[in-house]
Amino acid sequence: MAIDKTNWQINGPHAIVVVVVVVVVVVVVVVVVVVAVVAVVVVVVVVVVIVVVVEVVVVVQCSSSSSSSSSSSSSSSSSSSSSSSSVVVVVVV
Repeated sequence: MAIDKTNWQINGPHAIVVVVVVVVVVVVVVVVVVVAVVAVVVVVVVVVVIVVVVEVVVVVQCSSSSSSSSSSSSSSSSSSSSSSSSVVVVVVV
């Protein structure tokens, strides 16, 4: 039984169409992957910026409250000891 291999071969303009389709599919897949990676990086950067801004705001508020409590500590020493607190923010990326 001889197998006719002419049906398995792509000749002429059909070969060009197949090559163009394969190239287009590969380019689309690469573009989708690159866009997904860029989106993930942008989300991570935005989250880090938000966390840093929140940390700065908390530190500024704590420092301003501690300075105001230290100015009023001359009137009562118990108020300064009760208002002293430490804020710990852990960033996990």
